[in-house]
Amino acid sequence: MMIGNLMLLGGFIASGLAVVAYALAMRGDQKMLILGRRAFYTLAGLATAAGIYLMYLILTHRFQVAYVFQYSDSRLPAIYLFSSFWAGQEGTFLLWAVFGGWLGIWLLKREKNFEAHLMPFMALMQAFLFVILLKKSPFALMPPEQLPVEGAGLNPLLQNFWMGIHPPVVFLGYAGLTIPFAFAMAALLRREYDTWVKRALPWTLFAWLTLGAGIFIGGYWAYNVLGWGGYWGWDPVENASLIPWLVSTALLHGMLLQRTRGTIRKTNIIFATLTFLLILYGTFLTRSGVLSDFSVHSFADLGITAYLVGFLTLFFLLAAVLYVMRAREIAGEPAYEKVVSREFAFVATLGVLAAAAIVILAGTSAPLLTRISGNPGSVSTSFYNVTNTPVGILLALLLGLCPVLAWKQDGRQATLSRLVAPVAVAVIGAVVAAILGVRTPIYLFFVASAIFGVTTNLIMFVSVLRGKIINTGGYLTHIGVGLMLAGIVASSAYSQTVKLNLAANEPQSAFGYRFTYRGMFVPPATGKPAVKLEVARNGRSFVVAPEMYYSQYNDGMMRTPSIKKLAFEDLYISPVEKPEAGQSDVVRFDIAKRETREVAGYRFYFDKFDMSQHNTGSNVEQVGVVLRVTYQGKETTLTPSVDFSGSEPGFFPAQLPGHNAQVEIDRISASEGIVGLALKGIAPDGREVPPPVDRMVIEVSVKPLINVLWLGTLLVLIGGAVAWRRRDIELNKQASESRAGELPA
Repeated sequence: MMIGNLMLLGGFIASGLAVVAYALAMRGDQKMLILGRRAFYTLAGLATAAGIYLMYLILTHRFQVAYVFQYSDSRLPAIYLFSSFWAGQEGTFLLWAVFGGWLGIWLLKREKNFEAHLMPFMALMQAFLFVILLKKSPFALMPPEQLPVEGAGLNPLLQNFWMGIHPPVVFLGYAGLTIPFAFAMAALLRREYDTWVKRALPWTLFAWLTLGAGIFIGGYWAYNVLGWGGYWGWDPVENASLIPWLVSTALLHGMLLQRTRGTIRKTNIIFATLTFLLILYGTFLTRSGVLSDFSVHSFADLGITAYLVGFLTLFFLLAAVLYVMRAREIAGEPAYEKVVSREFAFVATLGVLAAAAIVILAGTSAPLLTRISGNPGSVSTSFYNVTNTPVGILLALLLGLCPVLAWKQDGRQATLSRLVAPVAVAVIGAVVAAILGVRTPIYLFFVASAIFGVTTNLIMFVSVLRGKIINTGGYLTHIGVGLMLAGIVASSAYSQTVKLNLAANEPQSAFGYRFTYRGMFVPPATGKPAVKLEVARNGRSFVVAPEMYYSQYNDGMMRTPSIKKLAFEDLYISPVEKPEAGQSDVVRFDIAKRETREVAGYRFYFDKFDMSQHNTGSNVEQVGVVLRVTYQGKETTLTPSVDFSGSEPGFFPAQLPGHNAQVEIDRISASEGIVGLALKGIAPDGREVPPPVDRMVIEVSVKPLINVLWLGTLLVLIGGAVAWRRRDIELNKQASESRAGELPA
């Protein structure tokens, strides 16, 4: 629609104006500062207006708009209509621009002293998004000769509650991680290499928290909906959000180290820059089409590849030039003085997180790197699992060591005394794990390390909780990470899976449960075909209904699992396939008009064609075959028929006397006066054949301690929220004291 494109064009112009005005305002020009501020308000307002307008077009079913046609239809419930907004590339870029505008306004209101140096980078990012939106607009119209009356609909896999939450949270995190990058660039411009860390820390925590929440929600969604039994498949689109999140985690720890000890100033500027550039790189990988053959989530190329590469290059060169210009001015001090110190543990944590990010980045980029050789390929999931196992162990050990180490002290005796209890608990935990069946040494060590990390942080959490709960965020987050690591090992390495080929009403057992297939049905709540399964154990039973239906949108069979959550495990049940209930014995023969044939104990006489239903003007074209059938001395007239009115012929068999069997037309040759008949349910010797057996193949998995994983993710988010609130309060307090100090005596 023209009005929507005008909003996007206006947003781009306002973005450019904001960049120029703020750049001039760095010299102290107050008029340019006010102009830049107004321009940013304008671009944020236009992005928001464009978002509201797109939502209006979706809700009012304006299918002449290509984006509305592609991702919605008039039958979708309201929640899925809202989700249609961000179902495609154009919508997600617009959502990103909306969040970037809102966060930018929040930032300029709170960071007046840094405004002139921060906002050019925020505005430049908005300009990038507007350029992409102008290139591939969500308001583009369908060709006049193809105006539809109904939309194509939303992918059934996206018709889920979490679709309304996961993408917005992820893109809020993406928009938020522009802020620490802007602070780092402002620090280089202002030559203030410590102040920015204090100001940027709450913003970085906010972005880290939202992006992390989006990642965790995505994993939970995949586990509950996709039916493959996992929550993380190392898909490039998944990795594209994980990599910057890992680097932002390193950045947070680096900021805390710099704020406490005044070290690694250069490293933090580099981490802040890399976090932002990795978001742009991930966007390029997943939205340029280069991974379309290697990722189930990757978007097709929309013709924006050159723009993505161009802006990635622009931001990289801008950051590199600024850093090179200022690098010699940035004071460099040893990151740590003694190995047995909290500083060293922090630096080691940064190294482990960076190593994990590099390994995952290399694996994710493999299709792009190998494309250069002319033989593009990807790495397997085992590559990530193998390379990240030692990373997880080291991370768990560092989680446990940090709380017991002191800043800038080599107190080995005191440190050892504080390690006694956590190490003992970890050893006991490893012994219990071995008794329960964990035999692989590396997994035992992994579990012990995770328990060690949880224990030391739990001790510190309880100790700090006696003071103020606002100070417990870091420990709570680390407890969550330890639980996550333990849950990942237990639920993945020790998951058990079996396939069952179930005949209707005939139970089979697996993992101590008895499974009985009771047929297919359509629950009124979902309207999608589901498999009715009765599950029994220890005298108790319950019914689950995993979905299995054909999707025209995906041109394939969709499967949604049923999950029975228990205290120590999940029972994960997913349909695999429904074998065709084929007839094992079908007797076929040809018979000509006025001919008699004796088959399977019956005598058939083909009397004539029945054309009474053919071309009657009622749009029904049905041809019957009149048969006189003799069985055990009694003659019966049967008329099987074929209906040709639909896109595929419809066969209507006739019941044979004396047996639970049928005769059906197999083929018709009217010119020769011959028909082919098929006898179903009876063998050539006249023996009755049992009816086809209704079967269902299901996959049953037991996921031990997966609830520990979900509990860990929840604690990570709660701890992150507490930590963010603490730093936000500190920042507000600092700002209030600063303003009070400026008041006249």
